Amino acid sequence: MESQINSFRFGKQHSHFITLFGYSSRSFPGLEIHGLGKYGKALREKIIYITRARQLTVPLNRYVIVCELSDDVTTQDLWFEFPILLLYWHLAQLLPIEKLNNCFAVGQVHPSGIITEKWDQDILKEIQKRELYLISSEKHLLSFLPGFNSCELLSHIPDIKWKEYQLKIPMIPEQSHSWSNNLLDLPR
Repeated sequence: MESQINSFRFGKQHSHFITLFGYSSRSFPGLEIHGLGKYGKALREKIIYITRARQLTVPLNRYVIVCELSDDVTTQDLWFEFPILLLYWHLAQLLPIEKLNNCFAVGQVHPSGIITEKWDQDILKEIQKRELYLISSEKHLLSFLPGFNSCELLSHIPDIKWKEYQLKIPMIPEQSHSWSNNLLDLPR
């Protein structure tokens, strides 16, 4: 199985969209995260800990997740921990969602299971422009961008909480959601 998810990199001089991609195969079991340097190992251990602490059963496959970055990873890059976690759980078939290819998520994950999301006006405009589905706990954002409430998406996983990230975003004018065909299969 292979999949990808879109996220955002907050840089010191400029920020940009990134695509995280991965696959699972029947090979030597484990999780590999490439493209994050030494931070990738720490993130891998955090994801394994979060998964084990919630007693989630992950099929014994090889899971490879890749993040193509053009330069060194910094602490500002912690904002794509949440999409990497979503991608891993999706590859392990732990999420009730058909595909993530047209989805966007950004956020940090604490080992206790607290997820912090970060949003700004530029990200939201770019999500609209690219016609992506937003995965967020922010009901305000989901009222004018098509997407899925991450609280509902992860409701079957114990001890996951969201920390509010204080920000003030003016409403983006609602546009036609012509791309919002039922591409994702969430149980109701």
